[in-house]
Amino acid sequence: MTEDTFNLDFTDDLKQLIAKADISDKDKGLWLDALKNATPEIAMSILSYFEEFPDKIAWATDLFKRKVEAVKTKDEQAWNKILADEEAELASIASE
Repeated sequence: MTEDTFNLDFTDDLKQLIAKADISDKDKGLWLDALKNATPEIAMSILSYFEEFPDKIAWATDLFKRKVEAVKTKDEQAWNKILADEEAELASIASE
């Protein structure tokens, strides 16, 4: 298997996970658009997370959208709140 074939395989796996996720079609499109610009390492990281925590895809989607909005609006207070929320949730996951 070549590296390109491997990349295509895991990208397809990630697309399938996104397609099955309990999120809106618009949110699925958001992830698919993000994948177009993702490095293989980033896409693999997302795939690993979604495979390990499929029940957290909606949460990750909300977090992703909030981050994009905070960057667009240059809202540092919102950004810091997002990071605090993310840290708390990840700590909760780690303690499970």
